[in-house]
Amino acid sequence: MNSFLRSLLLYGLASGAAMALYATVEFAVGLHGRYLSVGQYVGYLRYVILFLGLFLGVKNVRDQQKGGAIGYGKVLQIGFVISLVAGVIITIYEILYNEYINPGFMEDYIQFTIAGMRESGATEAAMEALREQAKAWSTPGAQIAFYLGETLMLGVLFSLILGGIMKWQPRAQSLAGTEKSS
Repeated sequence: MNSFLRSLLLYGLASGAAMALYATVEFAVGLHGRYLSVGQYVGYLRYVILFLGLFLGVKNVRDQQKGGAIGYGKVLQIGFVISLVAGVIITIYEILYNEYINPGFMEDYIQFTIAGMRESGATEAAMEALREQAKAWSTPGAQIAFYLGETLMLGVLFSLILGGIMKWQPRAQSLAGTEKSS
């Protein structure tokens, strides 16, 4: 396996493992139960972890393997592979979490959401529709589609952002271009 692919796999595994570890810490401190009202927002920090994994992966490839210059296409390729690997890891984790670690989480979250709907005056039909949607989304196939799709979609979006931020030429080339135009 070449060093390029090996580094992408490493950053993908590290990102996915960090996201799973973060979710486990959320569970351990009660953000998936007693403090669900806070946990529903704090859970988005996992995307910061994905962004950091992508940033570090792109930076590593750019600086160590590409001589400091990297194009948009290469950033998207890197981001897709890292996100795919991280997505597989977090998807497996979420399925195991919902089946074995905290099997009542989905029901707790549904009840929490319905209580909020009830407070805001939602109809019984709307609450029942939510229950039906939740049943459909709680199957392993739907979880795979959701978690893997979500991670890939955000990974590509983050890669587009990183492509704009991290695209640069090595200083020696920039200076050489300046000297020629003088």
